[in-house]
Amino acid sequence: MYYGFEMHLTAKDLRIGNYINYESTTHVVSEIKFDKLVHYWLSYKNDGYVTTYESILPIPLSKRELECLGFIEDSEDDKVYRIENSKFYVEEYKEEDYYLCYNNSKGVKMVITPISLVHEFQNIFFDLTKIELEY
Repeated sequence: MYYGFEMHLTAKDLRIGNYINYESTTHVVSEIKFDKLVHYWLSYKNDGYVTTYESILPIPLSKRELECLGFIEDSEDDKVYRIENSKFYVEEYKEEDYYLCYNNSKGVKMVITPISLVHEFQNIFFDLTKIELEY
């Protein structure tokens, strides 16, 4: 869970396409350098920013962020969020406390990992499914 403290990201945390917080707006990583990061405002792909890693913050995962990434509430369980064409889903155990899960071939729920930050969720979801999560 993201507790609201300032957690600065590094080049090892990110990959191209990750969503980050820069000056209280959502930005997309477009280039990763050792000491600097190139990113753009979600709404304006042509306006690039070059900043240090200390000037960006992660985005906490929330119901709003899940919906922005294409997940919708399960019609039978308002604590489960699903995305089309995937066996993986997100389950909320407590407020703002999410876990990536899937049902195995026998229908048994398997909890993969807790997730609390959007960029981490993007990375693990891509690693497991090869599907990019986009706003």
